[in-house]
Amino acid sequence: MSTRPYIPPVTEIGQRDTLLRQFDQQKTKLISQVGNWTEQELDRYQLPHPLLGKLTTREVLYFTIYHNYHHLHTLQLREKPEQPWPTQLERVIF
Repeated sequence: MSTRPYIPPVTEIGQRDTLLRQFDQQKTKLISQVGNWTEQELDRYQLPHPLLGKLTTREVLYFTIYHNYHHLHTLQLREKPEQPWPTQLERVIF
């Protein structure tokens, strides 16, 4: 469960397309940027996480994948979409 500063505002259904588009743009940007890093750089540089402390860039990326999966799985349980979940997850993440 999130603590108060990390709880997002309520999202209305009309915002869905915009939010999905923004998510896809940010995902594409992240993948593009990570492609410029060497394996050594991913392990050398650290970033602060508000709850977990300092993490390497690689750890932040793995955490981001897991975190997104967690939220997408929650949406799957709520919406019960027509496409199989692995297909949707693959389409959104990759």
